Amino acid sequence: LTTGTFSPHHVTVRRSYAHFSCFHRQLKTEFGEELEGVELPGPRLCGWGRELQDYLSCAFVVCGHSPLFVRFLTEQELVACSRDLLHVVSVVMVVFAHPRQSGTRAVPTLAAMAVCHCDLGRPREALATAQRALPPVRRYGMRRYRAPLLRLLVEVGHSLGRPVARLQEELTVAEDGRPASSPSLKEVVLADFAD
Repeated sequence: LTTGTFSPHHVTVRRSYAHFSCFHRQLKTEFGEELEGVELPGPRLCGWGRELQDYLSCAFVVCGHSPLFVRFLTEQELVACSRDLLHVVSVVMVVFAHPRQSGTRAVPTLAAMAVCHCDLGRPREALATAQRALPPVRRYGMRRYRAPLLRLLVEVGHSLGRPVARLQEELTVAEDGRPASSPSLKEVVLADFAD
């Protein structure tokens, strides 16, 4: 499946027929009679990609509001990202284990890990990772990361019921009263890794 027909940003999602079949059974279970006219095409060795795209189009019209669609299109990629995140964690551990390594080198990676944990719905891990990134940010005056990192810590800490008053005060000072002017941590991380 390829998205972005009217956009220069194309995304390709690869799924086996077994995934389509499982997805179709889940939709039938959830929607039943509403999917009466929508049938999954039978498996073939080649040439059925267009039929599967047509199937998804028809199914989306009937039950596109279902979270099953989002899960079908993103779950495998999120699992792969999670697996890759574990490799990044091991690299960060090596960076921290090396005593002469500058603390600033680990900050972009820790910030990226915190963003990934947030996107994967792991607030505790996101909070712990962001807390590990904050001391070098403070120590080495990394202003670019300070406000976005503090904002993430305040948001995640608040959602977990942790005390965030001191972080909120530090965030207010870091933003100089202009909260709308500083980018999110995800934007900072993407800008760093895009360069």
